Amino acid sequence: MVGLNRAVAVANVHGPSAGIEALKTIHNREQLNSYHLLYVILGEFEGRLGKPDAVKNFRKALELATLQSERTFISRKIAAMTEKTGGAADVVIRQWRNR
Repeated sequence: MVGLNRAVAVANVHGPSAGIEALKTIHNREQLNSYHLLYVILGEFEGRLGKPDAVKNFRKALELATLQSERTFISRKIAAMTEKTGGAADVVIRQWRNR
């Protein structure tokens, strides 16, 4: 958790690329692979860089999130990101709602 907070701080000071690099250096990062906020943060950084993997990371976060409020927030991020890139966010959101 401290590593995630550090990566956000690094990104705020040095930019999203530096934040991604900070995420890569987290000791025992594999323990975070099932934590939705890892993918939210990574998606946010990649989104700021205009990388298409941003939506993929938000979708992974949506799969892992358990609270309705988190799922709603992530769904809105997906919709906003795909709207910018011309994707079909409504399909992703409908699939999630039909679970």
